[in-house]
Amino acid sequence: MASHNTDRKIDSSNFTRSERLIECYAMVGCSLLEYEKSQSGLGSVLDLSHASTPFPIPIDIKTFFKRSLRNFEQGVSFVPIEILVAYLEDLLDLEVSDETLHIAIPKSKFNSIWISLIGLVCSIIAGLYLVSLGAPLIFSFGVTVLLAFPFGLAFCSTR
Repeated sequence: MASHNTDRKIDSSNFTRSERLIECYAMVGCSLLEYEKSQSGLGSVLDLSHASTPFPIPIDIKTFFKRSLRNFEQGVSFVPIEILVAYLEDLLDLEVSDETLHIAIPKSKFNSIWISLIGLVCSIIAGLYLVSLGAPLIFSFGVTVLLAFPFGLAFCSTR
């Protein structure tokens, strides 16, 4: 008699994982990605500026950052403690892939190196255009450097 479990999958490390475990890992991973998105980069600044206060920045900043933690807690509230502990152990294990933990960040459509290079080329074109209009060479060079500076920094930081 062949055993046949439809609710179990074997992952790349040859461990059998149930559908429930995979669903819980997905819930924790999604909550972690949302928390990271709300706490870093432009997302936190936008959330801060769109807070429901009459001022652009909330008066009580601690309450704002507690909201992200509360959202994370709500996202993992239905995950059993045993699975959270197993997720933490897998998170600390360097051999477990981000896809298994559901925290793999999808690649963006436009690579930042290409955006930086396009910005650098456009700044050079703008400088040459100013020269062709008869602007002083030092002025057009200054404009070119001013326009190219942020793109140059972005290009150097991606390498």
